[in-house]
Amino acid sequence: MKMPPPQSIDGAQVIAYVTVNIEHRHTGNTKHHRHGLLPPSPALAICQYENEGSFYLFGCDEKWKCVSDTYHDTLEDAFHQAEWEYEGISSAWSWME
Repeated sequence: MKMPPPQSIDGAQVIAYVTVNIEHRHTGNTKHHRHGLLPPSPALAICQYENEGSFYLFGCDEKWKCVSDTYHDTLEDAFHQAEWEYEGISSAWSWME
């Protein structure tokens, strides 16, 4: 995946994003389902809806379409969840400008 994410995904502003690659091990600690078990996501985005203090970790497809999400009270919790799901991802995040 080479294209950066859009400014918003599913109506939520993108705060940070990362493309998952071979350096990031999918841990299997969290299993996402949508009409069956989903494969590991090729991209992740931490997003926030307008007028909300909480954050979402979106698992995205190659076109930055959200296919899974987890809710988090803090930005730190969302980053922690990403590392829980994809070991080694913590140092790879990019901040949205």
